[in-house]
Amino acid sequence: MNDQQIAAIRTQWAKVRGDVERHMRLMWEHPELPNMETVAAGRLADWLEGVGFELERGACGVPTAFIARWRQGDGPRIAMLLEYDALPGTDNTAVSRREVRGERAGHACGHNQIGAANGAVPSSSANLSV
Repeated sequence: MNDQQIAAIRTQWAKVRGDVERHMRLMWEHPELPNMETVAAGRLADWLEGVGFELERGACGVPTAFIARWRQGDGPRIAMLLEYDALPGTDNTAVSRREVRGERAGHACGHNQIGAANGAVPSSSANLSV
């Protein structure tokens, strides 16, 4: 990677960083079990739709799955997995010690970060050209 590409990536990251952090926090605060993550799926899908992706919600008959497509030219086809489910029994406040909040599930798996961070890649690169 050359310096111009690195600078462009950093510029794009700066544009989406707030959205990424907000989505990480929102998913942490509202953990949902697998195939029941309607709030997380809706928020991530709305975010991608808001930056210009075409959305297919309920992909493959799974109510919480979606496919986001960027239609611009004949470029490569790239798939990204945005995980956003939580695990049962892993609820905790956002601290480095065990401090249960009383939720059925939590994000000890880090999927609140995976979904938001991977969502940033297409949302930021939608306008990236180097």
